[in-house]
Amino acid sequence: MVTLLRYGNVTMALTPAEKQAAYRERQRQKALGELPATPGACNIPATERWNAAIKQARSLLEQTREEMQAYLDDRSDEWQEGDRGVAHAEHIEEIETALDNLPEHVKYAPPKPI
Repeated sequence: MVTLLRYGNVTMALTPAEKQAAYRERQRQKALGELPATPGACNIPATERWNAAIKQARSLLEQTREEMQAYLDDRSDEWQEGDRGVAHAEHIEEIETALDNLPEHVKYAPPKPI
């Protein structure tokens, strides 16, 4: 028996052995803490969750920008001035723009009483 899985435009055929191997790999990753915990019932107020998500997004974007800048800085001047270097610098600028447009936090305005 073969299971067909569809991801967008790609269809994958999985045998029972492949499904079992994938399950075991997910369990191994979960045990090593490589997978995020599955979300349970959320008891955190929405505004706090959103602010935490924004903080995490900002942190990831800053880390990505720093890594990309370090990669660019490690390349020769010739590479930096070439097509690839210029394209890479433009990607860094796009990340900086995203960071500039990312709000610091979500402001919550409680509903006004009637």
